[in-house]
Amino acid sequence: MKELELAAKYLNSGKKRLVRRDYQGAIADFTKAIEINPNYATAYYNRSIARHKLKDYQGAIADYNRSIEINPNDATAYYNRGIPDVLLKNNQVPITDFIKAIEINPNYGEAYNNQGNSRALLGDYQGAIANFTTAIEINPKNSEAYNNRGLIHRQLKDYQGAIADFTKAIEINPNHATAYYNRGNVRHELKDYRGAIVDYTIAIEINPKDSQAYNNRGNARTFLEDYHGAMTDFTKAIEINPNYPEAYKNRGLARTFSGDKQRRIIADFQKAAQLFEKQGREAEVQKTLEIIAKVKNL
Repeated sequence: MKELELAAKYLNSGKKRLVRRDYQGAIADFTKAIEINPNYATAYYNRSIARHKLKDYQGAIADYNRSIEINPNDATAYYNRGIPDVLLKNNQVPITDFIKAIEINPNYGEAYNNQGNSRALLGDYQGAIANFTTAIEINPKNSEAYNNRGLIHRQLKDYQGAIADFTKAIEINPNHATAYYNRGNVRHELKDYRGAIVDYTIAIEINPKDSQAYNNRGNARTFLEDYHGAMTDFTKAIEINPNYPEAYKNRGLARTFSGDKQRRIIADFQKAAQLFEKQGREAEVQKTLEIIAKVKNL
């Protein structure tokens, strides 16, 4: 009995460390609890959370496996085990885990949402839409499910459906920077560049470190022939992410349209080509080198 009480103390200590984000300390406490009580499902479950936070996804999965062996009716353990598999690009396995979580708890909205994400990665877009829709039916305030369904509508070129879903996500969560960004992308594709700029701007206000939002706003400004505004955005994107080849390439294009000095234009394209090469994107390297050749002949 004293041993079980000691194991419980280590478990509680580990939980407190989790809250403080002391993940290594939490793992140490949960491990001690498991050493005392090898069938302590809750300790395995909590240790898996700490390992997940440290991006030790294989270790997290191993702990979820053990937790499920001990307590096979824990819907949350199945749900959480599916998430590292998604991060490891093992997309078929998490669908099985999310389905099992739903079997145990049919009202597990987040399991439907993540099952939809897995189906989307596998190219099953209609299945993904069905999952996101069920998640929304369970919880009409699930802004992530609306945002995720909007991404699938965009993939299927249902742009109005996508805008409707992103707008609903924003109504539910006015600080949903990703939904503004995604709606901006759709508006850009519809050539509503001013509307896209509005959305990108709000996304940036919420998340000033979003280099992609700066890059995409720069593209929209380029289409509106606001080349100096575009260059400012591309420069900011590069400041945030110095390894962003598209931002260098796009700034090079904006410099070209604005009549900037040739050496500055070429420098941007050369940097873009170098970064594309580092990323193994040979097709983009060749396209960029062709642009450089054209600029030199201007």
